[in-house]
Amino acid sequence: MTRLSAGCSDSGEVTSAMRAPCEGPLRISDVTRTLGDMHIVLAANPQAEQPWVTDAVADLVRQTGASVMVVAVDELESEYLSPMPRSVYTERAEHAAEVAVRRLAEAGIEASRTVLPGRAAEQIIRFASDQKADLIVLGSSVRPVVAQRLLGSVPLTLIEKAGRPVLVVTRPVNG
Repeated sequence: MTRLSAGCSDSGEVTSAMRAPCEGPLRISDVTRTLGDMHIVLAANPQAEQPWVTDAVADLVRQTGASVMVVAVDELESEYLSPMPRSVYTERAEHAAEVAVRRLAEAGIEASRTVLPGRAAEQIIRFASDQKADLIVLGSSVRPVVAQRLLGSVPLTLIEKAGRPVLVVTRPVNG
């Protein structure tokens, strides 16, 4: 079964509306028992393909009958200082969203997709709120540790600020 993790506060609670004790990684079955029927936002990462995230969402949908909305953000705050035009970042985001929707379709799951400009965490939070999502699912950060410290981590920011459950799916261990 795919293993999922959620952010924990210093007191050991899940930092989401679930408010269950945080005793290590969550399993999809734990989430489905807690949340029931859901509207899921899958945040596709334009910086790296993460098919295991889409597979985890497909498992959730099969177990709950949830609906899925895929969102990808171009992650460009301002084109002014960018080394490339916004269109390059937008194309990456469109590709990430399309790959996720296609993978879900191959699993027999219908999903809508949206591509947004701007900062990833802010836009994902806004999109999830607008869509009245019950859950945000995304992959763990692909940035090196130093870059995470300097630029921040989208998964950690979402866990801290989303105001709804956030599941961060890590790369599966093979073998």
